[in-house]
Amino acid sequence: MSRRFIALALVLVSVAASAQSADQKAGLLRPDRITENGPHYYRVLFETTKGKIVIEVKRSWSPRGADRFYHLVRLGFYDDTAFFRVLNGFMAQFGLNGDPKVSQAWQGAQINDDEVTQSNTKGMLSFAKSSLPNSRTTQVFINYANNSRLDGMGFSPFGRVVEGMDVAMKLYNGYGEGAPSGRGPAQGRIQQEGNAYLKRDFPKLDRIKKATILKGVAGMPGAAQKQITNAKARLAALYKMLIIYHTDHKRWPKERGPEFLLAVWKAKILDHTEKDASLFFCPSTGNVPGEDLANVTAEGIDWAGPIGRARLSPATRNANEIVIAAHKVRGGDAKAPLGGRGICVLTAAGSVDFIPASAFKNGKIVIGPRSSIKKLRRLSMK
Repeated sequence: MSRRFIALALVLVSVAASAQSADQKAGLLRPDRITENGPHYYRVLFETTKGKIVIEVKRSWSPRGADRFYHLVRLGFYDDTAFFRVLNGFMAQFGLNGDPKVSQAWQGAQINDDEVTQSNTKGMLSFAKSSLPNSRTTQVFINYANNSRLDGMGFSPFGRVVEGMDVAMKLYNGYGEGAPSGRGPAQGRIQQEGNAYLKRDFPKLDRIKKATILKGVAGMPGAAQKQITNAKARLAALYKMLIIYHTDHKRWPKERGPEFLLAVWKAKILDHTEKDASLFFCPSTGNVPGEDLANVTAEGIDWAGPIGRARLSPATRNANEIVIAAHKVRGGDAKAPLGGRGICVLTAAGSVDFIPASAFKNGKIVIGPRSSIKKLRRLSMK
């Protein structure tokens, strides 16, 4: 690539970033324009001066709180903001923007109260509020202990720390309670003077350097991430068996669907123990497969054997684009065709990838000739 094209690409990236930054800035100053709901589930990464914290948010817990937090993160409200009130054994509070203009724009942007469906136990996040109803705006706290007494006061948890609670517990707490009750920062002065006040008078405070809504697998629930990891491991194990099969037979199985797996099984590559059977079948069944694979479960390898490819090998042309097996990953909309959050796929080249349901047309996972994803059209479902 020529230097001119590289320079042009850098300029385009810079322009796009500037446009995004301008949009965020405009959004930060006009909270009244935010009307849409947030996702039913999402994860947020806090990159702090002490380390990383990952927060899981469920809209069903506290709908208005989850929506507000989502948009604040999306707009960059929490970037470069301080944990200005950290009380040992109680909580860590944040959520006052470093720009006084932004703080002023949000002071009157209260949201209505949510029902308290969860308890303020260690690791849970709730919006701060006054004794008045419908007084939540932008301030949030992480519970350091079982603060269930707050439940009856209307503090409605909307999320929880799922990674990095040890980081959260190490946030600087040396200033104690805020002024005028203690010697910590005065919230009124933070709103009026912003980060200039905090960095000058309270330099030891830890900060959120960047808050990001996690995408892809990283933004999925832990259970789904575990399913994806397990599915990838089973497909990788299958590939090892296929390499041995190819060494012995100078080809891969020409069978399709369940018979593809059964061909590997019959090749006596495995010792036919329950442990080996779990490569292809649900480990919880405790059964060895019958000739008809009647005991294959939804957790097993669902589709295998590409259409019209009888003599595959790792050296096959475009091997990385030929999917030879797929593993369903459950956890999404159970009513959607084939269900699940997506599928993990194994290619003839040995690569294992995850394809989310969102990558398919209309979010419907379709395997075979009618699939909206080209490399899945040659995969047999029979």
